[in-house]
Order: sequence, then C-alpha cells, then structure tokens
Amino acid sequence: MPFLAQGGHGCISVTANVAPRLCSQLHKAWQRRDLDTVNSLNERLMPLHKALFVETSPGPVKYGASLLGRAPAEARLPICEIADRSKEAVRSAMTSAGLLN
Repeated sequence: MPFLAQGGHGCISVTANVAPRLCSQLHKAWQRRDLDTVNSLNERLMPLHKALFVETSPGPVKYGASLLGRAPAEARLPICEIADRSKEAVRSAMTSAGLLN
C-alpha cells in the first residue's frame, strides 16, 4: 500500500506467489479508491509480507507455496530449508490471512 500511495503502479510481489487473489483485490480496490477495502486487505496481508521475509528469499515463500500444494518443500543449493520457527511464522501468517485452515 505505501508503494501505491507514493504513485507506484503494480509491483513485483513475493506475497502474490501465495496470495494472488488478495494482492489483486488490494490493487483493484486501490484503483477504485476504495480505501476501506485497501486498508482491510493491507492489514490482513501485512503479517504475511513480514513472514515471507523472516529469512532470505525465496526460502519462506517456497515453503508457503508448498503449504498450498503449489511447489515441493524441498530446496536445493544455494537455497536452504528455512528454520522450524520460520516455518511456524509463515504458516501462522498464512492461516491468519485466510489462506490455510
């Protein structure tokens, strides 16, 4: 949201790899100037944004994608598997965002 507020158009988003619908909804709400929806979606996504950078990318987003069945959890060098506490942060943020039960 801060990027859009500064005049940005679109983005290259790590979060959109695991929450494409929510990210798209945020951008469409911004275009409509529906700031209530923008703020609601931004609050919902912010913990996920933070969790996906708890370790060096793309480790956390790769793990998140595996939770959705979109990619295998295994990593090959130079990417390393993320720590268990990071996995819990990603899982918790995805659950909070409504992406997992």
